[in-house]
Amino acid sequence: MWRYEMQRMLKNPEVTLVNHRWTILHAPIGIEWPTSDDPVMCLNYQSANEYNFGGGWGSDGTEIMLPISPTHLLYTQINKKVPPRGTILLYDQALKIKHLIVEHAHREIYSLEPDDAV
Repeated sequence: MWRYEMQRMLKNPEVTLVNHRWTILHAPIGIEWPTSDDPVMCLNYQSANEYNFGGGWGSDGTEIMLPISPTHLLYTQINKKVPPRGTILLYDQALKIKHLIVEHAHREIYSLEPDDAV
């Protein structure tokens, strides 16, 4: 069943991707997002201590994030309204996303500048 579903989704990815509302979020001044060897995060987030990366493309509430530059983040939340394109995140929100990007990496993290916080 899993294999069949993966084949179906991969044959028609545009159907899955187009059905979501996408936006581009901006990092506040002073924050740059790294990227990693696994840059697409499917995040189920309930609180700062209760979250996992087991979300999926059709799972209600799952947040899907992809850093597309050090200051831009492609973002959607399944079946939820997303912030307007160009929204600048609050400093604490951007730091949390940076932490999640690093935590989600398997082996490698890439950034423009060395970052002691990482």
